[in-house]
Amino acid sequence: MHGSCLSIPRTGGLKIKLFDEGENVWDFHRGRALDTKFKEETAKDMKALDRLGAMLRQSALRPGSRTNYNAWFRAWLAFCKQKGCRPLPAKQKPLLRFLTTLAMHYAVSSVKIAASAVVAVHRLNNKKNPFRNSMVLEDMLKGVEQCGLVGVQAQKCIVDPKFLARLVEQFSAEYPVFDRDIFDPAVEGDSVIWLRSTVLTVLGLELGVRSSSLARLTMCCWQPRGDGTVGVQCDLAKNGKNGELFLPVLDYLEGSFKDNGTAISLMEEYWLPFIEHFGIEYKPEGCVKKDHLTAHCTSCPKLFPVFGKDKVNKAIQARAVSDAVKRWAKRLGRDPTKYSAKSLRRGSTSIAAAMKVTKKIRQKHGGWKTKRMPFVYTEKSTEKEKAVSKAVHGAFKKSKKHNHKRLRFKV
Repeated sequence: MHGSCLSIPRTGGLKIKLFDEGENVWDFHRGRALDTKFKEETAKDMKALDRLGAMLRQSALRPGSRTNYNAWFRAWLAFCKQKGCRPLPAKQKPLLRFLTTLAMHYAVSSVKIAASAVVAVHRLNNKKNPFRNSMVLEDMLKGVEQCGLVGVQAQKCIVDPKFLARLVEQFSAEYPVFDRDIFDPAVEGDSVIWLRSTVLTVLGLELGVRSSSLARLTMCCWQPRGDGTVGVQCDLAKNGKNGELFLPVLDYLEGSFKDNGTAISLMEEYWLPFIEHFGIEYKPEGCVKKDHLTAHCTSCPKLFPVFGKDKVNKAIQARAVSDAVKRWAKRLGRDPTKYSAKSLRRGSTSIAAAMKVTKKIRQKHGGWKTKRMPFVYTEKSTEKEKAVSKAVHGAFKKSKKHNHKRLRFKV
């Protein structure tokens, strides 16, 4: 489960070490203990211990971030080769030209990631941060942030209550109850696809978590409580610290899924019986969470497994969540290109805001670390969008009615 750092051919007599792009042993065991046999063998081998230490250092960054940094640093290498300058340690003037070139073609966020990549690889090679103590480069990044290109991609539409109501209505009409013969992965048809798409959409809307967190749920993450509610443990969320518990809670309503449209009813009536019959046997006694509460469980079956010829404990990919939302959007007569997994996350917090759920609760439920993020994801209702304009109209009518008397303001 571990590999060595990538290296590139000598550039100007300098060998540069890049990040390991694969998942190393620390990434794989994040939040839980390493295998006993592996620890015993490594402790006796000093070289193996050194390699393990190097991997632990790199695990400060997620595999995806390491891959992204490598890609941007390769762009810096290509620029240096073309311009005939030394890539590491980087000098101020070449870096300034590199960032200027990027700022002409890429969005602000991409330029900032490229700068972070240069810094990260310098650090990996035990070189000083080229941006530190350089007022020119610091001002350059501020200029990029103030005047650089911004994304032109439109925000995805939210999954709103009307979307949910029509989904529940159509799914319940076509599949009134769970039937093993109808929902059989071995039988040709699209019933299983629609079942999974429905569960991902409804559960994703109530949880409001990232698609990666939703796709990686295991059976032990579904935690029913005595009052009928269910806690859904999202292990090692993107913004979560190692060892931090993130447990959004789903509310319980009486009645069937057809009547209440809740994730709990849908799971209990359809998905859990489906997984119990067609999935891998669930043995709670072997659950990793018994010893390591917040770690990803590698023993329990995936809540959303991939079904094939053989039963393997493999989770769906995160993009399957977007596919599910798009599939329902198309069926409901909406433009599928305007919907994705983010529609669930934005829909969740937007509906909560419209229903007067406090900012603090919305922030906690969505797993955000800053107070700003719920506002970024929240879609304003039409009434709120018109609120200021309506106030101006109201003030005008009031003034006109009272012979143009001025409104009084406290200064």
